[in-house]
Amino acid sequence: MKYLDISRAITTGMKKYPTDPSVKIIRFKRLDHGDSCNLNKLTMGSHTGTHIDAPRHIFNKGAGIDSIKLENLLCDVCLFDAQRLTEQNLLKKMNKKKTRGIILKNAEKGLTIEEARILIRNHIKIIGTDQISIEKSSDKTHPVHRLLLRNGITIIESLDLLKARPGNYKLLCLPLKIKDGDGAPARAILIYD
Repeated sequence: MKYLDISRAITTGMKKYPTDPSVKIIRFKRLDHGDSCNLNKLTMGSHTGTHIDAPRHIFNKGAGIDSIKLENLLCDVCLFDAQRLTEQNLLKKMNKKKTRGIILKNAEKGLTIEEARILIRNHIKIIGTDQISIEKSSDKTHPVHRLLLRNGITIIESLDLLKARPGNYKLLCLPLKIKDGDGAPARAILIYD
């Protein structure tokens, strides 16, 4: 088995959603200053770097990140170029019996409502993107997020897919377990033969 880490490293000043808090990593304790250990203080939003959106991100009474179904975080996925997302291509590339997730590479245009409906019709349970947001809509009601989350589809954003090639993989993606969190940074790994 081989493993490909598709998470973004969290660093001070990293790219973030425009209205989210800036990332700051500050040395709080230092061995070279006489402290008993090294320890960092982290300041960042819950949607920093590679992260998972929980339903609570969009719905006040939605489930928190600590309630995400574990079977949606370890599953078979199909990774392909977002420019080619049609229902026909989706059905051709995915293993209908096993595939529970789709990962979109080069997803600059964002996912449309119709593309989200394709995922719902085909019983997809997880969608990942290499972009900071799954949608590019200027609509502040976030219609694509709402549709996906209302239908039980887990959203992973800001994946690092530079080294990932289209194909079928097993995905392991685990968020920090923040009680009632609206989202959380996550470590995402593709597993393949």
